[in-house]
Amino acid sequence: MGFRFQKRFPLSKLIRLNVSKSGISVSLGVRGADINIKGNKVTGNLGLSGTGLSYRKRLDQPAPEQEAYQLHPVADSKQNGIARTLKTLLIAVSLIVIGYSLRYWIAPN
Repeated sequence: MGFRFQKRFPLSKLIRLNVSKSGISVSLGVRGADINIKGNKVTGNLGLSGTGLSYRKRLDQPAPEQEAYQLHPVADSKQNGIARTLKTLLIAVSLIVIGYSLRYWIAPN
């Protein structure tokens, strides 16, 4: 069994600096719904606090079927990059809104 190290430093209500054995990352969002950025990887996390249920997905990778049907790879790659960025931003905002909603719905204090 290997040793693990992880420490989180809150920078504001919505931003945390994460330090671990494998490197440094930044998390944006609230408890239960956040986006984690580490290098060129972007991961979305959505969970129900106290239940142990959560969902995690890489947001910076296109779906496999999108790449298979490109007719013009050079022109489509620029459009797909912009669309992927907008989709990632939309998912990030959605996760934060859902997190706030769940937070106040479950614990209204």
